[in-house]
Amino acid sequence: MASSALTSEPVARVLSCVPDAKRDGIGWRARCPAHGGKSATSLSIAQGEDGRVLLKCHAGCSHRAILDALGLDERAMFPATDRAAAPPLPRHTLREFVTARAAADAYRATLGREDARWDYHDASGEPIGIVLRWDREDGSKTIRPAWRIGQGWRHTYPEVRPLYALDRLAESPEARVFVVEGEKCAAMLSTLGLLATTSPAGANSAGKADWSPLAGREVAIVPDADDAGRRYAADASERLKSLDPPARVAIMKLPGLGPCEDVVEFVERVHGGDRHAARKAIEDLAATAFVAAPRKRITLGELLDDPRTLSKPETIECGWEPWDRVQPFEAVERGTIHVLAAPPGCYKTATMLRMARGYAECGRCVEWLAAEMPPRTLFRRIVCQAARLGQGALASDAMPEEHRRAIEDTRRRMEPIRDRIAFTVAPIGFEELERAADSADVVFLDYLQLVRHSDPGVRGHERIEEAMAKIAECAQRTGAVFIVASSQGRDGGDGRRNIHNATKGSSSIEYSADALYCAEEPKPGPHGITVKFDCLKQREGERFELEVPIDDRTKLVAEEVGP
Repeated sequence: MASSALTSEPVARVLSCVPDAKRDGIGWRARCPAHGGKSATSLSIAQGEDGRVLLKCHAGCSHRAILDALGLDERAMFPATDRAAAPPLPRHTLREFVTARAAADAYRATLGREDARWDYHDASGEPIGIVLRWDREDGSKTIRPAWRIGQGWRHTYPEVRPLYALDRLAESPEARVFVVEGEKCAAMLSTLGLLATTSPAGANSAGKADWSPLAGREVAIVPDADDAGRRYAADASERLKSLDPPARVAIMKLPGLGPCEDVVEFVERVHGGDRHAARKAIEDLAATAFVAAPRKRITLGELLDDPRTLSKPETIECGWEPWDRVQPFEAVERGTIHVLAAPPGCYKTATMLRMARGYAECGRCVEWLAAEMPPRTLFRRIVCQAARLGQGALASDAMPEEHRRAIEDTRRRMEPIRDRIAFTVAPIGFEELERAADSADVVFLDYLQLVRHSDPGVRGHERIEEAMAKIAECAQRTGAVFIVASSQGRDGGDGRRNIHNATKGSSSIEYSADALYCAEEPKPGPHGITVKFDCLKQREGERFELEVPIDDRTKLVAEEVGP
């Protein structure tokens, strides 16, 4: 019977050799290293009551074959205090190898010739580890390490894992470093002439790496286009910023990637294998990312010397004309905060959903912090709005065929943006604000007054003040744009709104926002209804009111805008 206690040392040792293991109840499941196969759950790993490892291959591989494939001996399956219970082994059967080649050959005996190999070196260029990869017919992959530990090589990672390409990092101490997920991506960037590294063992192992060689350096993190990649980028960013001195970090989003793609596809598919064009695109994106993520402290002289200071700032286009048209640069500037204040029934969520879809269709990553309503509701509204159907169409038991086709056509049109909009459900706290800013170009918060403080004792206007301070810190640190829905404050008695009574909760909202819009009551318009958001503050440029046309039939944002 497996124990539910904390993971024992032997179990942790086995899991370090099986980086693709996933939790399954009180144990783990993984692809069996002895026979590979198509199933990612053919091997069960559990912990016995005395802390020993319990292994079972559901395809019938022997215990000995599994241990050989993992590069472990029988004694490693038992806690240190109980190893006397393990059967005695001749010294020559201990899984330690004199050379890296011998360690690799032991893997090849059961897995065959690997499809790729990457060598790790220390700062002086001495070999310290290898990582082998086998590509499977079903599209999966098997990755196995061998590391120099003490005087020999073992089929495991060291307790603290060195970064890839330490020798190249040491040779170019002033160069910008690109952090990617996996050796394959790092090797691809190296072929472009860029300095790249990664942490060993995949997206979930950033916390086991030694990031200290990047202290004080400029580091661009290039995540894969999936949730795991975004989590890895946020985790690595946090660890790099905690170094002494902290690294200067920016997270890049490569345009044109499909779901689960990475820098390899960016070079080979997006740029058709043109390495010169791909390198220029990556360097331009990195330069822009660091402009958008300014240092904590900068001198007047540095600003005077920077030719970009007085040029047009970097902006993010939505593609939805009513919103882009009212911005000072006909698009929002990176790192800015935009607040939309409105009472219920003024279509602020519908307006923000239209913006979110526009940014995603323009190739931007969007995070929606759904403090007010669940993701499924938001999704239905996005689909109906794009299909120009009322939400009642989805509830109909007898949906007309033209409506069904419109829904299916919309779903197909939204496939290219499926990985560009992510929803985070309530409760929304400061941790969610930070994670969203680290992983997206544009963050929607719906809505501000529902943000939770980590200390339940912080209430009222103090909670709102700290939330706005956190939003401002995240926007300036990452360059993410925040578009925030806010409750409307009490009017001044004459029915008119001004910047002091536009929002509810704290004057910090009006002070921190770069732009503040306040909704009027919906009125008849050319498409049925028009909602006007009066611009009460615009930090740069003129103040233009935002007019949102609402289709009278669907009660959703109309696609066309009247004259």
